[in-house]
Amino acid sequence: MPSPAVVQILRQPPTGLRVLTLNAGVGKDDERLAALQGDGMALGSGFSVYPAATNLEVRGGFETSTTGWIVSGAGATITRITTDAKFGAACMEIVTLGGAGGEGAYHDPAAKIVVTGSTAYPVSVWAKSISGSTTLMIGVDWYTALDVYVSTSSAALTMTAGWARYSLAMTSPLTGLRAVPFARISPAAAATYRIDGVQFELGSVVTPYIETDGATANRVAGRVRLPRAGLFTATQGWVATCMTMGVASAIADIRPFMWADSYAVGANNFIIPVYRTTGTWNVTRYAAGVGTEATGPADASWAVGDRRLVVARWSATALAAAVNGGAFTGAADSNIPTLVNANAEVFAAYNDATAAPVDPISSQGRWAITGKGAPTDADSALMETWRVAGAVPTLSQIAMLSYASKPTCLVPAKTQDAILLPAYFGG
Repeated sequence: MPSPAVVQILRQPPTGLRVLTLNAGVGKDDERLAALQGDGMALGSGFSVYPAATNLEVRGGFETSTTGWIVSGAGATITRITTDAKFGAACMEIVTLGGAGGEGAYHDPAAKIVVTGSTAYPVSVWAKSISGSTTLMIGVDWYTALDVYVSTSSAALTMTAGWARYSLAMTSPLTGLRAVPFARISPAAAATYRIDGVQFELGSVVTPYIETDGATANRVAGRVRLPRAGLFTATQGWVATCMTMGVASAIADIRPFMWADSYAVGANNFIIPVYRTTGTWNVTRYAAGVGTEATGPADASWAVGDRRLVVARWSATALAAAVNGGAFTGAADSNIPTLVNANAEVFAAYNDATAAPVDPISSQGRWAITGKGAPTDADSALMETWRVAGAVPTLSQIAMLSYASKPTCLVPAKTQDAILLPAYFGG
């Protein structure tokens, strides 16, 4: 049965705001408006929450020059232009004549990037086709420390007429200790294309672009903290998180929420929903190192760009989760931690004792809702309609949740403000 709030929502405003704490690693709409770096997504795409990263390509943007890049191919040219750009006010335009294979733009081999052998290094570039061939080959030429060529990692991708990001996950060869990223046309063909936001980084995750213009630059891991007083307890509560996935389902564990005092093995004291690479969304709750990980619903596969809605609930006797509108599944658990941490982590998990990130979602957090009741399978199905619609739910929509769910707070993931929901919602 819908909450009585549905008949009051137009008569009474929300009870106030809860101010989130966002660190410098969180991407949001103000960064998208500035368009100097970031995820390059449209306004309203939520919070970008990714691991810490360093852009090893010292000239990822072309705000001042193309120094650090060369062109290959007889008659081929590279030019810095200011009439177009994905980030900032300039990009690089490349013109190839199709005389030979491998024509295009290369990081200058005279200043190769120092890397470690047998290590993951994704490369990414924002590009657009202007005319001619649309087959863009991105990748890296690997060399030894003595500049002896070892091998090439590459992928042929199809450019469009608008700016789009293209990426390739690679592992350097054992003896590959120097790297030369490139964005070229292959097979040989005449083409005019533009690139911007080039990134070469360490790790298995392609993170939002970090602006460089002559030196490497880094971004800290994203962190979103929600003051949790009155929103839920360790005995009873729930959280729904909607995310646009920035990584495929084969990536390491993902934790879209965490309330914890200790993440240390043997002294664990936390409540965390988590995606396991075995293909399920689980819910864990530990009290002083003793607890349960309840196996939740299966979710074996998704692609980058897919949206996921995960709802985790806990009570004095059980843990359960639901994904994309499905029914709740879980297990019995009566380990109730005594948690004193004033904040919960949303869209990532952090170890407060070390201030170290633990499995950020590596994605865009679109919205989150907390509650201190018990959402039903019907509530899960209702929230799924919001995920499918692709917009932050309105207060009128949230009011349609069952009265027993008692929703308490909406995180719209637009600014640092979260909305406290009125008591007539059931809270």
